[in-house]
Amino acid sequence: MVAFMVHCVFFTSARSRILLSVAAWLCVSPLLAQESPIDFDRDIRPILSDHCYKCHGPDEEQRQAGLRMDLQQSILEVGESGGIAVVPGKPHESEMLRRILSRDADEQMPPAEEGKALSQAQIRLLTQWIEQGARWSNHWAFEPIRRPMVPSEQLAAGQVLNAIDAFVLRGLHGLQQTQSPRASKEQLIRRVSLDLIGLPPTIAEVEAFIGDTSPDAYEKVVDRLLNSQHFGERLAVPWLDLARYGDTSGYHNDSLRDMWLWREWVIGAFNDNMPFDNLPQSNSPVTFYLTPRCSSKSQADFIGM
Repeated sequence: MVAFMVHCVFFTSARSRILLSVAAWLCVSPLLAQESPIDFDRDIRPILSDHCYKCHGPDEEQRQAGLRMDLQQSILEVGESGGIAVVPGKPHESEMLRRILSRDADEQMPPAEEGKALSQAQIRLLTQWIEQGARWSNHWAFEPIRRPMVPSEQLAAGQVLNAIDAFVLRGLHGLQQTQSPRASKEQLIRRVSLDLIGLPPTIAEVEAFIGDTSPDAYEKVVDRLLNSQHFGERLAVPWLDLARYGDTSGYHNDSLRDMWLWREWVIGAFNDNMPFDNLPQSNSPVTFYLTPRCSSKSQADFIGM
Protein backbone atom coordinates (compact mmCIF):
# COMPACT_ATOMS: atom_id res chain seq x y z
CA MET A 1 0.00 0.00 0.00
CA VAL A 2 1.13 3.49 -0.77
CA ALA A 3 0.24 6.11 1.78
CA PHE A 4 0.62 9.83 1.80
CA MET A 5 0.07 12.44 4.45
CA VAL A 6 -2.37 15.26 3.91
CA HIS A 7 -0.51 17.88 5.92
CA CYS A 8 -2.06 20.38 8.31
CA VAL A 9 -2.03 23.73 6.61
CA PHE A 10 -3.52 26.74 8.35
CA PHE A 11 -4.42 30.00 6.73
CA THR A 12 -5.77 33.02 8.59
CA SER A 13 -8.05 35.38 6.64
CA ALA A 14 -9.07 38.89 7.53
CA ARG A 15 -11.98 37.33 9.38
CA SER A 16 -9.58 34.93 11.17
CA ARG A 17 -11.09 31.85 9.58
CA ILE A 18 -9.18 28.64 9.37
CA LEU A 19 -9.43 27.55 5.77
CA LEU A 20 -7.51 24.33 5.70
CA SER A 21 -6.74 22.00 8.61
CA VAL A 22 -6.58 18.29 8.38
CA ALA A 23 -4.26 15.43 9.11
CA ALA A 24 -5.31 12.12 7.66
CA TRP A 25 -3.73 9.08 6.20
CA LEU A 26 -5.19 8.00 2.90
CA CYS A 27 -4.28 4.54 1.68
CA VAL A 28 -4.22 4.14 -2.05
CA SER A 29 -3.91 0.83 -3.88
CA PRO A 30 -0.83 0.54 -6.10
CA LEU A 31 -3.19 -0.58 -8.85
CA LEU A 32 -4.55 2.95 -9.13
CA ALA A 33 -1.59 4.08 -11.20
CA GLN A 34 -2.32 1.32 -13.70
CA GLU A 35 -6.05 2.00 -13.97
CA SER A 36 -7.60 3.78 -16.92
CA PRO A 37 -8.35 7.52 -16.62
CA ILE A 38 -11.30 8.45 -14.45
CA ASP A 39 -14.39 9.36 -16.45
CA PHE A 40 -16.21 12.23 -14.77
CA ASP A 41 -19.68 11.43 -16.08
CA ARG A 42 -19.39 7.73 -15.29
CA ASP A 43 -17.34 7.71 -12.08
CA ILE A 44 -17.60 11.12 -10.39
CA ARG A 45 -20.92 12.75 -11.25
CA PRO A 46 -22.96 9.95 -9.58
CA ILE A 47 -20.99 10.43 -6.34
CA LEU A 48 -21.51 14.19 -6.33
CA SER A 49 -25.17 13.82 -7.26
CA ASP A 50 -25.91 11.35 -4.48
CA HIS A 51 -23.82 12.90 -1.72
CA CYS A 52 -23.46 16.61 -2.50
CA TYR A 53 -26.25 18.01 -4.67
CA LYS A 54 -28.78 18.24 -1.84
CA CYS A 55 -26.87 21.16 -0.29
CA HIS A 56 -24.60 22.13 -3.17
CA GLY A 57 -26.71 21.57 -6.26
CA PRO A 58 -29.13 23.40 -8.54
CA ASP A 59 -31.82 23.91 -5.85
CA GLU A 60 -31.32 27.50 -4.79
CA GLU A 61 -33.55 27.09 -1.73
CA GLN A 62 -31.38 24.28 -0.33
CA ARG A 63 -27.97 25.52 -1.47
CA GLN A 64 -25.36 26.12 1.22
CA ALA A 65 -22.31 28.41 1.12
CA GLY A 66 -23.11 29.44 -2.45
CA LEU A 67 -21.33 26.32 -3.75
CA ARG A 68 -22.68 24.36 -6.71
CA MET A 69 -21.04 20.99 -7.19
CA ASP A 70 -22.93 20.54 -10.46
CA LEU A 71 -21.06 23.42 -12.13
CA GLN A 72 -17.38 23.22 -13.00
CA GLN A 73 -16.81 26.95 -12.60
CA SER A 74 -18.20 26.90 -9.06
CA ILE A 75 -15.93 24.13 -7.77
CA LEU A 76 -12.84 25.82 -9.22
CA GLU A 77 -13.53 29.25 -7.69
CA VAL A 78 -12.65 30.52 -4.25
CA GLY A 79 -15.65 29.84 -2.06
CA GLU A 80 -17.21 31.80 0.77
CA SER A 81 -14.84 30.13 3.24
CA GLY A 82 -11.83 31.18 1.21
CA GLY A 83 -11.02 27.65 0.06
CA ILE A 84 -11.31 26.11 -3.40
CA ALA A 85 -13.41 22.96 -3.57
CA VAL A 86 -11.28 21.30 -6.23
CA VAL A 87 -7.71 22.20 -7.16
CA PRO A 88 -6.86 20.16 -10.28
CA GLY A 89 -3.81 17.99 -9.73
CA LYS A 90 -3.63 18.80 -6.02
CA PRO A 91 -5.95 16.69 -3.86
CA HIS A 92 -4.23 17.83 -0.64
CA GLU A 93 -5.17 21.44 -1.46
CA SER A 94 -8.77 20.66 -2.42
CA GLU A 95 -11.27 21.83 0.18
CA MET A 96 -13.81 19.24 -0.89
CA LEU A 97 -11.49 16.36 -0.10
CA ARG A 98 -10.35 17.98 3.14
CA ARG A 99 -13.94 18.25 4.31
CA ILE A 100 -14.70 14.66 3.35
CA LEU A 101 -11.68 13.40 5.32
CA SER A 102 -12.23 15.69 8.30
CA ARG A 103 -13.27 14.14 11.62
CA ASP A 104 -14.48 17.48 12.94
CA ALA A 105 -18.27 17.21 13.14
CA ASP A 106 -18.61 20.91 12.27
CA GLU A 107 -16.61 20.55 9.09
CA GLN A 108 -17.16 17.00 7.89
CA MET A 109 -18.96 16.63 4.59
CA PRO A 110 -21.46 15.25 4.06
CA PRO A 111 -22.66 15.98 7.63
CA ALA A 112 -22.99 12.82 9.74
CA GLU A 113 -26.70 13.43 10.32
CA GLU A 114 -27.33 13.09 6.59
CA GLY A 115 -26.24 9.45 6.67
CA LYS A 116 -24.42 9.90 3.35
CA ALA A 117 -20.83 9.11 4.31
CA LEU A 118 -18.63 8.22 1.33
CA SER A 119 -17.04 4.80 1.07
CA GLN A 120 -13.28 4.38 0.83
CA ALA A 121 -13.69 3.37 -2.81
CA GLN A 122 -15.55 6.61 -3.55
CA ILE A 123 -12.92 8.68 -1.78
CA ARG A 124 -10.20 6.96 -3.81
CA LEU A 125 -12.09 7.76 -7.02
CA LEU A 126 -12.39 11.44 -6.09
CA THR A 127 -8.72 11.57 -5.12
CA GLN A 128 -7.61 9.96 -8.34
CA TRP A 129 -9.91 12.22 -10.37
CA ILE A 130 -8.33 15.33 -8.82
CA GLU A 131 -4.82 13.89 -9.26
CA GLN A 132 -5.54 13.38 -12.96
CA GLY A 133 -6.52 17.02 -13.39
CA ALA A 134 -10.21 16.95 -12.40
CA ARG A 135 -11.32 16.72 -16.01
CA TRP A 136 -14.97 17.70 -16.39
CA SER A 137 -17.53 16.63 -18.97
CA ASN A 138 -21.18 17.31 -19.59
CA HIS A 139 -23.80 14.62 -19.20
CA TRP A 140 -23.20 12.00 -21.90
CA ALA A 141 -26.54 12.81 -23.55
CA PHE A 142 -25.27 16.32 -24.37
CA GLU A 143 -21.84 15.30 -25.64
CA PRO A 144 -21.15 14.70 -29.34
CA ILE A 145 -20.58 11.08 -30.27
CA ARG A 146 -16.89 10.32 -30.72
CA ARG A 147 -15.42 7.01 -31.79
CA PRO A 148 -13.03 5.88 -29.04
CA MET A 149 -9.64 4.41 -29.70
CA VAL A 150 -9.77 0.63 -29.57
CA PRO A 151 -7.44 -0.50 -26.76
CA SER A 152 -4.55 -2.74 -27.73
CA GLU A 153 -2.52 -2.78 -24.51
CA GLN A 154 -3.21 -3.98 -20.98
CA LEU A 155 -5.73 -6.53 -22.16
CA ALA A 156 -6.67 -9.62 -20.18
CA ALA A 157 -5.95 -13.00 -21.71
CA GLY A 158 -8.56 -13.84 -24.30
CA GLN A 159 -9.53 -13.80 -27.95
CA VAL A 160 -10.25 -10.52 -29.73
CA LEU A 161 -12.69 -11.06 -32.59
CA ASN A 162 -13.98 -7.48 -32.75
CA ALA A 163 -13.53 -4.09 -31.12
CA ILE A 164 -16.01 -4.85 -28.35
CA ASP A 165 -13.85 -7.77 -27.22
CA ALA A 166 -10.91 -5.40 -26.84
CA PHE A 167 -12.85 -3.06 -24.54
CA VAL A 168 -14.14 -5.98 -22.48
CA LEU A 169 -10.64 -7.41 -22.10
CA ARG A 170 -9.32 -4.01 -21.01
CA GLY A 171 -11.96 -3.93 -18.27
CA LEU A 172 -11.19 -7.50 -17.24
CA HIS A 173 -7.51 -6.64 -17.04
CA GLY A 174 -8.26 -3.91 -14.51
CA LEU A 175 -10.25 -6.42 -12.46
CA GLN A 176 -7.47 -9.03 -12.78
CA GLN A 177 -9.87 -11.44 -14.45
CA THR A 178 -9.79 -13.40 -17.67
CA GLN A 179 -12.20 -13.98 -20.50
CA SER A 180 -14.92 -16.57 -19.91
CA PRO A 181 -14.96 -19.67 -22.10
CA ARG A 182 -16.86 -19.26 -25.34
CA ALA A 183 -20.57 -20.07 -24.96
CA SER A 184 -21.93 -23.10 -26.74
CA LYS A 185 -24.24 -22.58 -29.67
CA GLU A 186 -27.17 -23.74 -27.59
CA GLN A 187 -26.40 -21.11 -24.95
CA LEU A 188 -25.71 -18.40 -27.50
CA ILE A 189 -28.97 -18.70 -29.42
CA ARG A 190 -30.96 -18.87 -26.18
CA ARG A 191 -29.33 -15.71 -24.86
CA VAL A 192 -29.77 -13.65 -28.02
CA SER A 193 -33.34 -14.85 -28.54
CA LEU A 194 -34.43 -13.89 -25.04
CA ASP A 195 -32.62 -10.56 -25.37
CA LEU A 196 -34.05 -9.51 -28.73
CA ILE A 197 -37.55 -10.96 -28.80
CA GLY A 198 -38.18 -12.06 -25.22
CA LEU A 199 -38.88 -15.65 -26.26
CA PRO A 200 -36.69 -18.78 -26.17
CA PRO A 201 -35.70 -20.35 -29.49
CA THR A 202 -37.64 -23.30 -30.84
CA ILE A 203 -36.01 -26.71 -31.11
CA ALA A 204 -35.94 -26.35 -34.89
CA GLU A 205 -34.17 -22.97 -34.61
CA VAL A 206 -31.56 -24.40 -32.23
CA GLU A 207 -30.90 -27.34 -34.51
CA ALA A 208 -30.62 -25.08 -37.56
CA PHE A 209 -28.09 -22.86 -35.80
CA ILE A 210 -26.02 -25.82 -34.63
CA GLY A 211 -25.99 -27.23 -38.14
CA ASP A 212 -24.96 -23.93 -39.74
CA THR A 213 -21.16 -23.98 -39.88
CA SER A 214 -20.81 -20.78 -41.93
CA PRO A 215 -18.72 -17.93 -40.42
CA ASP A 216 -21.77 -15.65 -40.29
CA ALA A 217 -24.15 -18.15 -38.68
CA TYR A 218 -24.64 -15.97 -35.61
CA GLU A 219 -25.17 -12.83 -37.69
CA LYS A 220 -27.91 -14.61 -39.61
CA VAL A 221 -29.67 -15.50 -36.36
CA VAL A 222 -29.49 -11.86 -35.22
CA ASP A 223 -30.87 -10.62 -38.56
CA ARG A 224 -33.75 -13.08 -38.33
CA LEU A 225 -34.62 -11.94 -34.82
CA LEU A 226 -34.43 -8.26 -35.74
CA ASN A 227 -36.86 -8.88 -38.58
CA SER A 228 -39.30 -10.68 -36.29
CA GLN A 229 -42.58 -9.04 -35.26
CA HIS A 230 -41.68 -10.04 -31.70
CA PHE A 231 -38.66 -7.70 -31.76
CA GLY A 232 -40.91 -4.65 -31.73
CA GLU A 233 -43.07 -6.23 -29.05
CA ARG A 234 -40.00 -6.80 -26.86
CA LEU A 235 -38.78 -3.20 -27.15
CA ALA A 236 -42.27 -1.75 -26.73
CA VAL A 237 -42.75 -3.27 -23.27
CA PRO A 238 -40.94 -0.49 -21.29
CA TRP A 239 -42.88 2.21 -23.18
CA LEU A 240 -46.18 0.49 -22.50
CA ASP A 241 -45.29 0.01 -18.83
CA LEU A 242 -44.30 3.66 -18.38
CA ALA A 243 -47.59 4.76 -19.94
CA ARG A 244 -49.46 2.30 -17.67
CA TYR A 245 -51.01 0.80 -20.75
CA GLY A 246 -53.59 -1.94 -20.33
CA ASP A 247 -55.84 -3.80 -22.74
CA THR A 248 -58.66 -3.41 -20.20
CA SER A 249 -59.76 -0.59 -17.92
CA GLY A 250 -58.90 -2.59 -14.82
CA TYR A 251 -60.80 -4.55 -12.22
CA HIS A 252 -63.78 -2.18 -12.09
CA ASN A 253 -64.65 -2.06 -15.78
CA ASP A 254 -63.97 -4.32 -18.75
CA SER A 255 -65.69 -2.22 -21.37
CA LEU A 256 -64.38 -1.79 -24.90
CA ARG A 257 -61.11 0.11 -25.26
CA ASP A 258 -59.58 1.30 -28.50
CA MET A 259 -56.15 2.12 -27.08
CA TRP A 260 -54.69 -1.08 -28.49
CA LEU A 261 -54.19 1.02 -31.64
CA TRP A 262 -51.50 2.98 -29.78
CA ARG A 263 -49.88 -0.27 -28.64
CA GLU A 264 -49.71 -1.42 -32.26
CA TRP A 265 -48.29 1.94 -33.29
CA VAL A 266 -45.43 1.69 -30.75
CA ILE A 267 -44.62 -1.87 -31.82
CA GLY A 268 -44.67 -0.81 -35.46
CA ALA A 269 -42.40 2.16 -34.76
CA PHE A 270 -39.72 -0.16 -33.40
CA ASN A 271 -40.14 -2.73 -36.14
CA ASP A 272 -39.92 0.02 -38.76
CA ASN A 273 -36.74 1.30 -37.08
CA MET A 274 -38.17 4.79 -36.67
CA PRO A 275 -35.36 7.28 -35.86
CA PHE A 276 -35.33 8.14 -32.18
CA ASP A 277 -35.63 11.88 -32.79
CA ASN A 278 -38.90 11.21 -34.63
CA LEU A 279 -40.30 8.92 -31.95
CA PRO A 280 -41.02 11.48 -29.19
CA GLN A 281 -42.35 13.98 -31.72
CA SER A 282 -44.67 11.43 -33.31
CA ASN A 283 -45.68 10.15 -29.88
CA SER A 284 -47.36 13.44 -28.99
CA PRO A 285 -50.98 14.63 -29.00
CA VAL A 286 -50.12 17.46 -31.36
CA THR A 287 -49.33 14.86 -34.02
CA PHE A 288 -53.05 14.38 -34.43
CA TYR A 289 -53.32 17.89 -35.81
CA LEU A 290 -50.18 17.70 -37.93
CA THR A 291 -50.63 14.23 -39.42
CA PRO A 292 -54.24 13.14 -39.94
CA ARG A 293 -53.44 9.44 -40.11
CA CYS A 294 -55.29 6.77 -38.19
CA SER A 295 -52.09 5.50 -36.57
CA SER A 296 -51.09 8.97 -35.41
CA LYS A 297 -54.57 9.72 -34.15
CA SER A 298 -54.67 6.56 -32.09
CA GLN A 299 -51.46 7.25 -30.23
CA ALA A 300 -52.35 10.94 -29.80
CA ASP A 301 -55.67 9.91 -28.24
CA PHE A 302 -53.91 7.59 -25.78
CA ILE A 303 -51.37 10.22 -24.69
CA GLY A 304 -54.16 12.77 -24.41
CA MET A 305 -55.89 10.62 -21.81
